[in-house]
Amino acid sequence: MGRKKQVYTPENPQKSKNQCLCHTRNGKRCSRNAKEGESYCYQHSFEKENFSGDCDHWTRKVAKSSHPSYTIMIGRAIEAEKNPKGSTRYYIKKYLQTNYRIDPTSQILKNAFSKLLNAEEGPRLIPSARSKGHYRLSKELKALVKDD
Repeated sequence: MGRKKQVYTPENPQKSKNQCLCHTRNGKRCSRNAKEGESYCYQHSFEKENFSGDCDHWTRKVAKSSHPSYTIMIGRAIEAEKNPKGSTRYYIKKYLQTNYRIDPTSQILKNAFSKLLNAEEGPRLIPSARSKGHYRLSKELKALVKDD
């Protein structure tokens, strides 16, 4: 029989006085020694400064966007045109490009647009029955745009 492998948990954090306190993604303890006077090794102390979140789940810090959500922006674009038929994709893309500096060929914009079109309830876009290629706002989306 061999020695039992000691399991390190957050409750029992240290193997030795100077071992790094970080756990890797697979749940194992970092085997490096901590920097002098710190709790983490050179790699994890760098990551701790440049990443947010708990030590177990390193996630890159995301800068807050300078514009509202795509749902709100698309709703504002349709309301800005004030056409009884609704707004076209072309107009919506031009509005977002001029007012929010959004790339009209962006995949995120395409996904947001199709998500609003395919939604069956809640905030969504309604294709105009009279004019092909024109879209109007649902009541929920109008309320969402007015609240913002």
